[in-house]
Parts: sequence; structure tokens; C-alpha cells
Amino acid sequence: MTKKSRTLLFFICVIAFFLITPLVLFYIQGYRVDFNKQKIVQVGAFYFNVSPPKAEVYLTPLNNKRPSKILKEKTNFLLGSILVKNLLPKIYKIEIKKDGYHPWQKNLEIKEKQVTEAKNILLIPKKLNFIAIDSNTENFFPSPDNKKLIIKKSSSSENEQYFTLLDLEKNTQTPILKNNTWLKKGELLNLIWFPDSTKFILQFIIKEEKKCFLVELDKDFSLNYFSFLENTEKIYFNTKNYKELFALKENKIFLLNLKKNETEKKFLLKNISA
Repeated sequence: MTKKSRTLLFFICVIAFFLITPLVLFYIQGYRVDFNKQKIVQVGAFYFNVSPPKAEVYLTPLNNKRPSKILKEKTNFLLGSILVKNLLPKIYKIEIKKDGYHPWQKNLEIKEKQVTEAKNILLIPKKLNFIAIDSNTENFFPSPDNKKLIIKKSSSSENEQYFTLLDLEKNTQTPILKNNTWLKKGELLNLIWFPDSTKFILQFIIKEEKKCFLVELDKDFSLNYFSFLENTEKIYFNTKNYKELFALKENKIFLLNLKKNETEKKFLLKNISA
């Protein structure tokens, strides 16, 4: 290759670099060309949370001058969630399907630099099996895998509350936590299932204080007291590791790592209002 050819190739590479680099930066920052509107826009995203998991999500852009393209995705196998990114701002027809369930449909809009959320989407089975629940049932809490149900009951004669585990696959009911001294002292605030459906957290009000207990299904429904979670305002699970949870307490956020025999806590942020 001659010196003149090398010089020419060098300048071509320099020109290509200065032409391509801005395009790459704009793309990384979320800028796209909307050919229907004939202008440059910033993309948005959809977030869906669907039960049961592993459902198929279909997105069809509406009011397109050109033929519409259907985008097909599948929700997470564990939590049933999905984040669909890099979508042009417009209205989409959303259809969520799974074999054996009735589909869910809705038109939702994507706006620039925003995430449009649709949470707690419940797909109804086409074949429903009805199970009779006692009249003294006060509340019920389905597990994330939709295979179990915790039923909270009360006994008017004994003035106590107790729980029953309903196995929806085997159609069996097992009384749990009955005659527990802690449960006789307080009033149930909430029941929070772990994402793996093997354990749950009970939140009680006992003598005007919030107290939390961990119940493990595979350990004969043992009740473990979480002293650190006392008077906790909010509890959220880490979606990437369900053995970790975030706790909002006294305007501070803590990360709790649940080990085999202990709970390891780590301070993250302070001055948090919500």
C-alpha cells in the first residue's frame, strides 16, 4: 500500500469516527428516529408484573402509518415481571397470554424518558376449581406461585385468631400457628410471602408496637421473632436475591441478608420519607 493510499484510508477512518460517534452517543442516551412522526424522540419502557409467571407479552404499536410490528416477550419465571425497553413514544396494544388462562388486554401509552407500569396483573384460569372456605374466615393470602393459600380465621367462642395452610393442588387444609402465645397478644397487620413461596413474614401490632415473625413452611411452621424489624414501616424483597430484603425504619433504609442462623443488616440511606 502506497503512502498516498494509507493517508487516504487514515482520513476516511477519522471522518467515519466523527460521523459515527455522535450517532452512537445519541443511541446510548435513548434517542431514536420515529419515521411515522418524522422526528427524533427519546424512548420509554413498559414494566409488567404478571401472575402466574412465564406469560407471553405481545406489544402492537397503534396508529402507525407503516405496517405494525408485534413485539413478543416472556415474563420472568420467578417473579413474573418484565421490563421492555427502547420503545418509541406512542400507544401500544398490550396482550398477555398463557396456555390455560384467559388473556389480558389493554391499550397503554409510552411517553418519552418514562416507564409505564402495569402491576398485579392476574390471569384467570379457563378451568376454575371452587373450594369452600369456612364462614369464620377473615382474610386470605395467596402465595406467589399460586399453589398455596394462607387463610386467617377467628374463633368467636375462644376470642382468638389462627391460620390454615390450603394446598390448592392437593386440596388439603392444614391448621398452623394455633394456640401460639404471640398471636393471642396482637392483631395481624400484614402477611408477606417470600418470592419462592417457602416462607412468609407476619406483621403484628402487639401493645402498640409493630413486631415481625418469620414462618418457614419446611420447618414445621416454626415462628421466629425478628427483633430488628420491630416498628418497621415498609418491607420489600430484593428482586435479584429473595434472601435479601429492604426495610424502611425511622426514615432509614436497611438491607437485611437472611442467613441460616442469623440476620445480617447493612445501613444504606437516611432521611427517607417514603
